[in-house]
Amino acid sequence: MARQLHVLLQRARAGDAEAARRATSLPEADAEALEELAHSAQAQVRAGVAEHPHAADETLLRLAYDPDEQVAVAVARREDVSSDLLHSLALRTAAEHAVLRGRERARAYALAAALASNPSVEEQDLDRLLQGPGAGQLARFLAREAEREDVLERLARHAKPTIRANLLANPALPNGLAVRLAEDRHPRVRSAAEARLAREPEQAGEAGVDHVARKRARGDEAAAHWEAQLVRRAGGTGELEALVRFFADVVVDGTCVLDLGCATGPFAAAAAARNPGGRTVGLDVSPGMLDRARARTGTGPLVWVRADLDRGIPVPDACADVVFLRGVLCGVQDPTALLSEVMRVLREDGRLAALVPCLASEGTDTDLVAQAGAAQGFQWAPFDATATLVATSGLMIESLSSAAEGIWHPGAASANEEAMCPAWARVAELARAAGADPGNAAFGLVRAVGRKRSL
Repeated sequence: MARQLHVLLQRARAGDAEAARRATSLPEADAEALEELAHSAQAQVRAGVAEHPHAADETLLRLAYDPDEQVAVAVARREDVSSDLLHSLALRTAAEHAVLRGRERARAYALAAALASNPSVEEQDLDRLLQGPGAGQLARFLAREAEREDVLERLARHAKPTIRANLLANPALPNGLAVRLAEDRHPRVRSAAEARLAREPEQAGEAGVDHVARKRARGDEAAAHWEAQLVRRAGGTGELEALVRFFADVVVDGTCVLDLGCATGPFAAAAAARNPGGRTVGLDVSPGMLDRARARTGTGPLVWVRADLDRGIPVPDACADVVFLRGVLCGVQDPTALLSEVMRVLREDGRLAALVPCLASEGTDTDLVAQAGAAQGFQWAPFDATATLVATSGLMIESLSSAAEGIWHPGAASANEEAMCPAWARVAELARAAGADPGNAAFGLVRAVGRKRSL
């Protein structure tokens, strides 16, 4: 075999390109022979050297700067080279991308794709490629081409929405990231994610795109009249102010407050007014609700975040001092899971303030209304079951209603009021089709305050 290598090298020196190429494919080719072949005028031969496991670091370093992109890319793909070499190559790639234009950038794009797929490339070098000066176009390219999951995760957190949107065209994007991007704050990203999930519905997971879309649509169409409906259900402006005070009274200045299912934000705004030295965050799945919430002026730090609470509360463990819960507990698929999430995000001694809608009447009509509500994504339960759900959440309960409060009869709403609340109008229509009179169903509230205490 050594003789074969010797013969091929002799022919290569005489200008035989095919002999040179064959020499680079021999397993017994040593570092000295490969160094000689690395000076070949044929890019295919130099690429063969770059791929050979016996090529010396000095040879690979020179080939990393080869003017032919296929040679440099072959080096960039190697997982067994030194981190210093990959670091140098990442620096050069970022620099070339920054100074070159048009077709001259093709080499930088090819190198970036190779580096981003190489698990030996260190995080600092990935960051240089993804977020360095002038790296926007390079990051957009990698969003479509990268395969490494940690690279895709970094791109999903990129500040530029165009880059996050480009991820949705990447077939290597994991299911979880596609679902998460469907809840992105930017409409272009959400639209791209929803289009992808609609084409590949199995990526939506158990929650399902239809469920997310239904919740969002329900909130968007209710946004314009939500506060007027809230006043009517509360029994007037004075009663609504009392509900707002119920939540605001558990807030202490200098704390972190989360309002889950904040809608148009009256409760979060009241909390922010009590909390100028802290931070109040309102979370809702509906862009329409959040648009109206953002139009509010708060006297304290007030942040609005779009989030689908069926996928959890998108904040770190033990970060909140107070959590507000209202109707959202009836609008998620698994109320117990949401309460577990509340326990996760609350700090030790943190408090939950909850006003949870419940069924306040019994009978066939009420049962059929509950079934119609379930078909529209509402998980309504009788008072006892709802109170027990809150009481067994793991919190130390400080106060809990002994009976449903604030009774109202949505089925007795006028046609105009039903038009103001399209979600209820659909529930009422389904209940009537099943033979029920929605006017016979009454709703109320379970009022609760709990505190997180470790045993």
